[in-house]
Amino acid sequence: MSTHEQSETVQVYYPLRLEPLNVKGWDDDDYTGPFFDTPEEERQLLPDLMLAFNCSYQSRNEPHYKLPDGVKSLNYFMTLADSIGLALCVNYGVEHRILYHTEAFKDALAKASEDIESSFDSWLNTHFEFTSNGVRFDVWGNGEPVRIVAPVGGREQLMFRWDSIKDVEHVEWALGHDNDAHNIMYHAKEHRETVKRVRDRLDRMLAAWANTGIDLDNDPCIQYERNRLAAYKWCRKHKKQFFYAKYC
Repeated sequence: MSTHEQSETVQVYYPLRLEPLNVKGWDDDDYTGPFFDTPEEERQLLPDLMLAFNCSYQSRNEPHYKLPDGVKSLNYFMTLADSIGLALCVNYGVEHRILYHTEAFKDALAKASEDIESSFDSWLNTHFEFTSNGVRFDVWGNGEPVRIVAPVGGREQLMFRWDSIKDVEHVEWALGHDNDAHNIMYHAKEHRETVKRVRDRLDRMLAAWANTGIDLDNDPCIQYERNRLAAYKWCRKHKKQFFYAKYC
């Protein structure tokens, strides 16, 4: 990773699954459980899993062979993520030139996903075991992300999340410092006032420049204001994907 580029921390969650090694009938068609595959079941096993992970080879050796240029693995940990269940969370340092450009960001995520998928076979799958309540488990990883979290520029602790790489779109709007996401989430009146100011300014520009010979469809100033209105509309539609990170 080049040293002169600014970067931001992006969290990517890779799903993990547990496979019991000494549960009678686990492979039988009529087995009725427990299956150890729901967040509720996994939560009971988490203390023993974390104790084993903290002393493991995996905790000291990162799960990547080679990341794309501009992406750096900062740290990683096993966790139980809300609505997801057991996952490996990797914090990546992603350079701005990648993060704020949708296709470059998606390409970097895809390459990181492919790399960790290939490394799981030798890093985790059938190589990490732990025991909880007398049951011994293998832990298996999947390189397809189930959550991607990135910070919104200019607003401390405001985040945006996607559920998969294919869902990533309009990163420039989702993470833009001027997307008015905070007001969209919490202050409807202020947001309406912001939208009105931008619309009024755009209308004045269009009226003033109507007969000047300026190409109104391609003028950068006009396009900037139109893009802001499009960003606000998109952010309103996707406001449930914004959230504030909280200190525990």
